[in-house]
Parts: sequence; structure tokens; C-alpha cells
Amino acid sequence: MKALITGTPGWLGTKLAKKLIEDNVGVRCIALPNVDTSDLRNIGAEVFIADVTRNDSLVNVCEGISIVYHCAGIIHPKKVQQFYEVNYLGTKNLVEHAIKKNVEKFVYISSSSAAMRLSKDTEYKESDTPTPYYHYGRSKLQAEQILNKYNTENKINTVIIRPNWLYGVDGPPRQTNFLKMVKKGYILIFGSGKSSRSLCNIDNCIDALLLAGKSKKANGQTYFIADMDNYKIMDIYKILCELLKVNFKPKLIPIPPYESVTYKIIDLAMQKVRFYNPELHLAWDWSRNFKCSINKAKEELGYYPKVGFYDGIKIAVEQIESNNMVFAKCL
Repeated sequence: MKALITGTPGWLGTKLAKKLIEDNVGVRCIALPNVDTSDLRNIGAEVFIADVTRNDSLVNVCEGISIVYHCAGIIHPKKVQQFYEVNYLGTKNLVEHAIKKNVEKFVYISSSSAAMRLSKDTEYKESDTPTPYYHYGRSKLQAEQILNKYNTENKINTVIIRPNWLYGVDGPPRQTNFLKMVKKGYILIFGSGKSSRSLCNIDNCIDALLLAGKSKKANGQTYFIADMDNYKIMDIYKILCELLKVNFKPKLIPIPPYESVTYKIIDLAMQKVRFYNPELHLAWDWSRNFKCSINKAKEELGYYPKVGFYDGIKIAVEQIESNNMVFAKCL
């Protein structure tokens, strides 16, 4: 068995590659040109230089591959068009090459944003009509639709995984920057702080991907993936302040309900700003209920999230603090 992983040397893709290699699975990783791939090679991964948006660069990438884990995607592009070029067209290009080479399964890492935009008191389920989160969510949903089409046509087995906001050890700059913001005392809570959020520890997400890859019952299915519990926004900040040794003095910023015209105007305006602040956007976005049910994944995949937010973010904070005192400038 040999797996192809995209989105490397990114956070999720690289951790998935390490786990598969530990399990004695051969791994080929797709990396963009001029990217440092030494860490991938050091763990024993084969590296294939390509760009999923360039169809000609993908020739033979799926040769000898049994399963594809498509982790590559773009969240904060410079132009809206890039959402569709990378998230939709890139997925379409890759799955068509996989079909040509008779790959058995294609596991797509989509996003909860493909289906969840409206603020609801109840949990989203996979059977709910998708309400994608603007251009990012729409591009992810379009990718899901092309994969479902090819699965229905019996061209390839596909599984769609919709993780919620990922966090954990070895996290990306957006996580470190957000923790720095809290460390500095910038505890901005838009709304009442009583809204609930589904989050997903990176290790829980990888467990779900491996289960999806092995399960025949998962073929043709879509799954929300998150931690066992949803979290109140106020509780998230309290945990962060405790771990970062910061006095919990939140600044509450009253805003209208999420579905209001005012919120939509501001949110869309933020997305159109080329260099908007992702951490501020995150705090703003957390003013709404954004939670899903993982019952389907539990019942069909045997998914059982082992890591909760406190333990998962605690390890991440300890790692950051031990690496050259990243928080020193914040004291």
C-alpha cells in the first residue's frame, strides 16, 4: 500500500505523513516548487514536486498509489479567485489523475465551512442542507460535489472529512499569533461570550482520516469531525488565560445577532480586505454558534476523539514556551 498526501510540508499533511510511515505505509508527498522538503525526506517520505492547480505537473503523481489524502487548500488568499483555483480546480485535477491511475480511494479534507455558516442553537448534521461560509466554504463545497459525482459514477471511492477549527501541538502561525494576542491581554469577545463552538484537535483529526481510509463503509460518505464536546467561547478564553498565566479580563464588544445585515456587511468587508488580521477575524467569527454533531463518524467510523481542548492546547502552549521563549516579548 502506498499513500499520496497533498498539503505537505503543511501542518496536517506532515503529521499525517509521519503517522502513516510509523504504521509502515509508503508515503509520497506533493510539495510546491521552491519549498523546503527536508523534513519530509528525513522521515522517509518520497517527494513529488507539483502544483495541483497545474494539471500538467500532476502527470504520474498517482502512479502506484492506493489511496490519496488530499489535505491541500487555501484559507487566506490574496484574491477571491484563488479559493476556486486551489480548493475546487486543484481537487478536480488531482482526483481525475487518481481515476486515470485506478487509485482505490480518495479522502478529501474539506471543512466545516463547506456546510456551516448560519448561527444555530442546534448542531449541524451531515444530512442538513449546506450553508457554505462565503467564498471559502463555497469552493470547498464545490470540491465535495465533484467528488460525490465521481463516487456515484463508480469511478473512484471517495470520503469527505469536514474538520472544525484545528488546534494543537506544532500549530501554524495563526495559532501562535492568536495565543500571543491573548498573552498580551487582548481578550476580545464579540457578543456575549455564551456562543458555542466545535473545535478539533489535530490528533483527533488524523485519527479520523486513518479510520476513513480503512473503512469500506465510509466510501461515498461525508463526516463532520470535532472534539467530543462543544466549547463556550468564554470558557475557551478562560482556559487560555489560565495556561498563559494572564488575568482574565475580557473586553466584551456588543454586536448584533450573527444573521443580522450589520454582521454580514462587516464580515464580507473583512474578507475583501487583502491583508486583514486572521486572529481578529477569528475572535469576531467566534461570536456565533458554530457546532456540529459527530455521531455519524462515531457510529460508522468508530471515531472517538481522545483529546480535549484543555489538554490539547496545554501541550501546544508548553511547546511554544519551550521553543526560544516565543512569548518573552509579550511579558
